[in-house]
Amino acid sequence: ATRYFYEDEPKKQAVALESKPYFTREDFEKESKLNPDNLYIQRQLGMHYEANGDYALAKEVYLREAGKNPDNPDAHYFLGSLFATLGEYQKAKFSFEEALYLDPNHGATIEAMSMFVQTDEKKQLGRDVLRYSSQKAPDGPAQRITIIRETMAAGDYTEALNLAEEATEKYPTHTGFVQLIGENNLKLGRPEDAKRSFQRAIKLNSKDIQPHLLLADLYFEQGKYVYAALSYSDAVYLDPDNSDYR
Repeated sequence: ATRYFYEDEPKKQAVALESKPYFTREDFEKESKLNPDNLYIQRQLGMHYEANGDYALAKEVYLREAGKNPDNPDAHYFLGSLFATLGEYQKAKFSFEEALYLDPNHGATIEAMSMFVQTDEKKQLGRDVLRYSSQKAPDGPAQRITIIRETMAAGDYTEALNLAEEATEKYPTHTGFVQLIGENNLKLGRPEDAKRSFQRAIKLNSKDIQPHLLLADLYFEQGKYVYAALSYSDAVYLDPDNSDYR
């Protein structure tokens, strides 16, 4: 069944990015060998490989862990995230849906999908996966995100803002709803309120790239180019292969 995941696809050319200097590859690999049954230590090894452009090694880690932990949605989310990074969206969709099959309200997967707005392909992936979660859990956060996005598409930003604020009260650590508050404030001509929301989303989860980009774009529009550059540099750190952020 895993043969499909190993099929050759066009490989991305990685830009080397050193991980924190006080943890070497040997450190991560040694820790991984000492804790073979700890999924989250294996995740650290996979992230180290990703940060340095070794996607094939990262894929080996995540495939192995998904096989060892078939009932843990995190394992499937980790694998799906890598496929999404590589632009292998159909494979990513399968992995994310597996995570949501196990836990229809899996927070990491739903938050990631709410942030997938950079390209048409990512938007479609996010919509498909959120729809799957909504079907599995009609009262969950994915359904709320879908409704908010549809309300925004209809141009009713005041209602969308109210819905996002209500959702944040129920899910206070969900960065997707905080980001949506910022997006709607921006549409309503409230840039300072939007800025605070984007900064709060970053504080909640600094590894989500979209709030960094939204904040950078906002600073750029305000002519605050130094702060825009700082925010774009955070995006480059999180996704070094994307030349648009440079």
